[in-house]
Amino acid sequence: MERRVILFIVLTLLVIALPVVLFPPKPAVRRSGGQADTTLTGPTVTESTATRPTPSVPSLGSRQGRPPVRPTARETPAETVWVTSPLYRLGFSTRGARLVWAELLQYHSFAPGDSGRHVQLVPPGQALLVHRLVVGSDTASLADLAFTASERAVQVGQTGQTLTFTARRGGAQAAITYTFDPAEYRFGVRGHVIGLSGSGAV
Repeated sequence: MERRVILFIVLTLLVIALPVVLFPPKPAVRRSGGQADTTLTGPTVTESTATRPTPSVPSLGSRQGRPPVRPTARETPAETVWVTSPLYRLGFSTRGARLVWAELLQYHSFAPGDSGRHVQLVPPGQALLVHRLVVGSDTASLADLAFTASERAVQVGQTGQTLTFTARRGGAQAAITYTFDPAEYRFGVRGHVIGLSGSGAV
């Protein structure tokens, strides 16, 4: 019985060891660095950075399809022409010849925060008498025109006074004239435009 067990063990060991002796494993592929690499199953592909195409970045001076930036001319700053009479103090802007200040010198305001100041008829940041030109079915605003005033300051005397604003654009010329009476709060305004094109544009 013991001989059979020993014989069985010997035969089992021979069956396990014989294939290893008859068919030894192939040597592992080694890299150039000297270390074995058993995970490579196919040819390796390397990419050299010297031959890798790099995207070209255009310089700022070679961009196409974009027009050059040109500085715009600065607009003439608006000025305020003051008209003073015993009854009022008015301010007219050279931008559009608009009324931007209307102070009644014989009346005080009781509005909160005014502290007894004179009555101001024009709200802060707003303008009155915004002029427009109507030609047929077209309307052109004169609010953005840069006007030139005939006087830098006007003192309304006993005989009254006038103030004229003129502006040019292209071949057209616009003129707005204010007439003041020392005894009246009201004042007159008159405007005319010459040199309009066929479309009526200023």
